Amino acid sequence: MDVVFRENAYTLAHTVCGWYNVSHTAKVALVGTDRMDLLHRLTTNKVNHLQVGQGTQTVLLTEKARIIDVAVVSVEAESIILHLTDTTATAVQAWFKKYIVMDDVKVRDISQNFASFRVFGPQSALLLQDLTGENHADLPYFSSNQRTLFGVDCTIIKLHQFVEQNFLVMCAHDKAENIIQGLR
Repeated sequence: MDVVFRENAYTLAHTVCGWYNVSHTAKVALVGTDRMDLLHRLTTNKVNHLQVGQGTQTVLLTEKARIIDVAVVSVEAESIILHLTDTTATAVQAWFKKYIVMDDVKVRDISQNFASFRVFGPQSALLLQDLTGENHADLPYFSSNQRTLFGVDCTIIKLHQFVEQNFLVMCAHDKAENIIQGLR
């Protein structure tokens, strides 16, 4: 992964905005009619009320209450996408499969299908608004918009993190270079 820093990158990131590539993080999709019920039973946050375009953050735990991962949940029309941190998709798939008995749920590793970028900082919502024509600052946390960014169809998710504004931008993996060049 190429890392490019401007001379004043730290100052810009904390006063305007910055971005970084998080495409290396795992992503898992849950599909099937019982996907919401299964996720609700196996995670620490209430997820069964979420509608398409909504999301939340939840913790995946072992039966001994050890943390497997903290995941951002994104509900789509035909699937639920879990944006993971450092855990491999294989480990999360195996964990889910232990609990799928009679449920209509399939767990798929979609990590290689998508590229992801974090856009953060006090002016990040304004940057995304300028680029997409949509106000993302007013989105509820973990909700998403489908927008075009640099000619690429993207999902933009508003995250709740330690900085003022923080967004996850996800696009098809083969279109990642368009986003990288545009953000540069």
